[in-house]
Amino acid sequence: GLMITGYAGTGKTWPLKHIRPILAELLPGKQLVMALRHAAAMIAGGKTIQHYLCKYRSKPIAPGTIVIIDEFSEVQLHTWAELARWKLAGAIFILVGDADGQRRPMFDRWQDAMNQRDIRQSQFLWELCGGVRVQMTTNRRGDDPVLFKRYCDLYPYADDESYKATAIQWLR
Repeated sequence: GLMITGYAGTGKTWPLKHIRPILAELLPGKQLVMALRHAAAMIAGGKTIQHYLCKYRSKPIAPGTIVIIDEFSEVQLHTWAELARWKLAGAIFILVGDADGQRRPMFDRWQDAMNQRDIRQSQFLWELCGGVRVQMTTNRRGDDPVLFKRYCDLYPYADDESYKATAIQWLR
């Protein structure tokens, strides 16, 4: 497995286009590309997580299936619980997203669990990806290094509600 993380604009989704054909040669089998939202799924070249969860609810996922999840930090805990069954069945996970800069999933049914431990740095995600994490740091979208630095400096405050109004003013 693999986890690709980084700031917004570092090109995290771009390597998927190059990794997928290589993986198809090395591990012939299904590749399921998905994201929580339709827009993110289409950008990554896949379908929604819910689509695949419904599709594979009644039939088992084949061992060696490669599951690529874009914008993984948006996925809710109850959805991870369902996806974890695929890991037990032998699926290989590649997670892509901005885990440190995005806020926690909205409307999570297990929100109180997030108060105890942050899933973004959890042993669960470490195991799901086989302990391999790539952190992308170079701006590849646009040519405004000042703007890139400004929003990257906000990352330590991504989950701080009290800082939100100040951050919006600061970006203006």
